Amino acid sequence: MTLLQLLLVLRARRKIILYTLLSVRTVVAIASLVLPKTYKATTTLVLNYTGVDPVTGLAFPGQMVPSYVATQVSVINSRSVALKVVKKLRLAENPSHIKKFQDATNGYGSIDEWLAAGLLNKLDVVPVRDSNVIEVSFSSTAPEFSTAVANAFAIVYQNTNIELKADPVKKASLYFDDQIKTLRNNLETAQAKLSRYQQDKGMSSADSRYDVESVRLDELSKQLVTVQSQLLEANSRQRNVQEKPAAESPDVLANPLIQNLKASLAQEDARFSQVAEVYTPNHPYYQKAKAE
Repeated sequence: MTLLQLLLVLRARRKIILYTLLSVRTVVAIASLVLPKTYKATTTLVLNYTGVDPVTGLAFPGQMVPSYVATQVSVINSRSVALKVVKKLRLAENPSHIKKFQDATNGYGSIDEWLAAGLLNKLDVVPVRDSNVIEVSFSSTAPEFSTAVANAFAIVYQNTNIELKADPVKKASLYFDDQIKTLRNNLETAQAKLSRYQQDKGMSSADSRYDVESVRLDELSKQLVTVQSQLLEANSRQRNVQEKPAAESPDVLANPLIQNLKASLAQEDARFSQVAEVYTPNHPYYQKAKAE
């Protein structure tokens, strides 16, 4: 078919095309007037995927990023997250929601489950292409309600994600604690059996007096070592006194009284030297300085 033939066909059917466009516009206009307005609220979540689990420390390969994002989308769309959103917003306590539940189910079933299913039907979770961003959207006839539900899904997802990472670690910790308690009890039982066996075979004594005597023996040994070191030090000082004059003894030189006397003697010698330069030996000042 050539371009001319196509134009001729469109010209021949121009009335049908025009009527179709007018009909579609009329239907859209009527629907927009009759149907209630719908408000869509969208919140954005950024997945902090570093390749290393913050709790376990395990590293994940880079090719697992798409599956990780898909898993998070499934978590947000899960029934458990929706139930938590219902409880967080207290939707089951709203009289209008209770009436709608009664009219739809005649009171059968759980209102929380019914509300959660209704939220999931209007929830749209879409990952942004080639990124770690997820858009969570919710549509309803009330703009405030749409915003509250979208934000609630984001908050509940974050808390749920933390719980999913922390719960296995808590369970493992409880398991290891139980194992440690069991092994400790087994060790204490084995030690008790060993002690009884040693007592029965005469390999050890249950008399606690031996333990007290061992402690006293250790204390006496320490005191003996201290006395022996003091004796060696005293003998060394005695030899120094016998070999050297008493004035050169370290104990005498370190005595504070001897040090003060030596300082006073040096001062008097200096003063006597000054008096001797001025006065003759028969002068009273000279005699007094010499006596001092």
